[in-house]
Amino acid sequence: MKSDHSFGRSYRIKGQKPVLKKSGSRFSCNVISMLSSKDTMRFMTFKENLTKEVFLQFLGRMIRKARRKIFLIVDNHRANHAKKVKNLLAKNHRRIELFHLPPYCNEFKVCGFFMANSVEYAKPDYSTTFPSW
Repeated sequence: MKSDHSFGRSYRIKGQKPVLKKSGSRFSCNVISMLSSKDTMRFMTFKENLTKEVFLQFLGRMIRKARRKIFLIVDNHRANHAKKVKNLLAKNHRRIELFHLPPYCNEFKVCGFFMANSVEYAKPDYSTTFPSW
């Protein structure tokens, strides 16, 4: 969802142009997320692009919070293959292990599917009717 997206209904006076209020300047936000087999979702939002430092911060948070070993399935983003990431994984090999998806494998990106659907369901439902009193 974009910061300048306006959904919902508006109105106008007959003969005048409808005007929708916007939030101002555009901004964006990125998210990285993890979904466990016990239906627990952990995520982190960030403003910059996904870099090895951001990915290391996310992995560090996951390692600190985890009670059991983490088996993390990741895509082939270049941040996932960085030397610093491999060093962190080597130091914490008893606590976390990464598995890389094939180069093009959209059907296995569960968190992306979940986030897309959650944005869709976050839209208000205007189809309900209010009771007439």
